[in-house]
Amino acid sequence: MKIEDCIIAIERRTAGGCLELGIAFLRRFAWPVTRLTLWYAVPSCLIVWYLHFFFFFSLFWAIPLFATFQALWSAALVAAIGPQVFGVPMSPGKATRAVLRRSILYLFLTGFFRLLQLLLSMAMLFPGLIANVLIESWSGHLAEVMFLENTSANRVTSRLSWLCGGGGYGRNFGRLMMLWSFALVLIPAVMVTLDGLMWLLTSNTVWIGPLIDALSGLDQEQKFWSLISDEPGFLLMTQVSLWLSMPVLRIAWFVCYLDQRIRNECWDLDLQFRMEAIRLEHAA
Repeated sequence: MKIEDCIIAIERRTAGGCLELGIAFLRRFAWPVTRLTLWYAVPSCLIVWYLHFFFFFSLFWAIPLFATFQALWSAALVAAIGPQVFGVPMSPGKATRAVLRRSILYLFLTGFFRLLQLLLSMAMLFPGLIANVLIESWSGHLAEVMFLENTSANRVTSRLSWLCGGGGYGRNFGRLMMLWSFALVLIPAVMVTLDGLMWLLTSNTVWIGPLIDALSGLDQEQKFWSLISDEPGFLLMTQVSLWLSMPVLRIAWFVCYLDQRIRNECWDLDLQFRMEAIRLEHAA
């Protein structure tokens, strides 16, 4: 993959520019991204539904199951769209095989970072969102480092630290706050839209109605935990909404990674030097 083959403009971008480019990329390659997402979203939803109805598992297990599928999907998406940025067509099968080869190490590291986020939030040193962003600002490009750069296991952490150099950590923090804020608007909007369609089709809601009931009256906390552990319709609607919302957020975060590499490795200057060399060669 060569810099000059990149299908997007090699230039330094703001957080808003990364999100805008992520939306444009998703619009152009909507079907390949959708197909790849379905490879992981459908099994994730079906397994939760199957375990609940046939083995009466508590739906609380939907959370770690979803987190596992989401982590694998995130890595596969990076492995697929990375080559596409440089003109190589996306291949969900090839991307999935690449992820499976290093899935144990990747899931271990991802689980470790998620555990740190959970412990930091539980320690109440920071609000939950801030705690997640503090760690994600450093570890958030793990998938890119492992599956796009193919960094060896003993250099993963040093590569993540390198990406945070040159002001990268501060930029990541600001970009993650923006993306999380966007997600806090996008995901509920998708949920409300899907629940509205459900109401139009069946005159019943599976998300808004149960959630309002759980958060009203006495024993709100108990009713809420009962809702997310005993109501498959609520969990399924939540999962579907997340799967519909995540592609644009993850692609925007991938563009943030590209921007950081452009800044740290001076891709923009390198490309300008090459163009100038070609111009001088033809002028001579």
